[in-house]
Amino acid sequence: MFSHLDPNALAALHHIDPQSSLGASLSESTIRNFAKTQLPQTSHRVEVVKAWNVALEGTSVLEIGCGQGDASVVLASAAGGGSITAWDPASPDYGEYIVFVELKLTLGSPLTVSQAQGNLISKPQLQNLSFRLGCPLAEVLDVEYDVAVLLHCIYYFPSANILSQTLKDLHPQVDTLCIAEYALETSNPAQQPHLLAVLAEQAFEALKPVGESESNVQTVLSPRAIIALANACGWNLVHEMTVTPGEALQDGSWEVGTVYNTGWMNEVDAVLDKGVDESGRHRAHLSAAQDAVIAAVNRLGTDEVKGMARVRTMDVWCAVFKRKI
Repeated sequence: MFSHLDPNALAALHHIDPQSSLGASLSESTIRNFAKTQLPQTSHRVEVVKAWNVALEGTSVLEIGCGQGDASVVLASAAGGGSITAWDPASPDYGEYIVFVELKLTLGSPLTVSQAQGNLISKPQLQNLSFRLGCPLAEVLDVEYDVAVLLHCIYYFPSANILSQTLKDLHPQVDTLCIAEYALETSNPAQQPHLLAVLAEQAFEALKPVGESESNVQTVLSPRAIIALANACGWNLVHEMTVTPGEALQDGSWEVGTVYNTGWMNEVDAVLDKGVDESGRHRAHLSAAQDAVIAAVNRLGTDEVKGMARVRTMDVWCAVFKRKI
């Protein structure tokens, strides 16, 4: 039925099971639209894996911070006869699978992370993929892996110290470490709002106690900082490059929308009112940061809608490390 779709679009379709109660209720056109919506996420991760230039065929891979499995599908395909263990500390009932938002569909209850992952492992093509949710990392480090992957998960870490401990824990069990995270660089003016928004969110989240944030952006580290941290944890950088995401990738506009929204400063005030800003300096900083995001968006179009539509996701840094002997 979908044989005409390119390989990335077919991989995107793995995220929904047409035979499930949800999938069976959807028309073929809706499922096609789903593939179109998911496609930029899948295609971007294909480009990241290509940038790493690590031979994954037949290897054992541990993915850290897998979420709903966007990268897991790509890694499972690249590993072929190997195996992918995709781990996330979130509980199985965490979060919502909101890829349908753009389609403006009413689908009842959104899928949890475990439901989204369940669709993936039901596919015959993905039998080399397994998920582990809500357990300590130590439980999946009882065996050795050829490769460990951290793909767009570092910003979710509650602190740099926790990331450091994770890299230390991986060291005795893994030979090769592949990391991809935003480069904090822009090769296009349309990426500037995303960069500014991420720095604004980080400044806000840093005012909260560690572990109390639910933001997508909790710990922002530059490539230089990640390299230094990895070196201190026993990893040597052997390869790095920068990837510019395609125009269709929406992550940048999502983060920009968070800060651009007038309600963001209300959230800021709710935290600052707890007595962490007696001088008013934090509020002034965050208000200025929001204004910078708004100005950067407004430069892209004649009105808010056109400006937001032109926001691009910033460049992504892709790096490969080897374990120090």
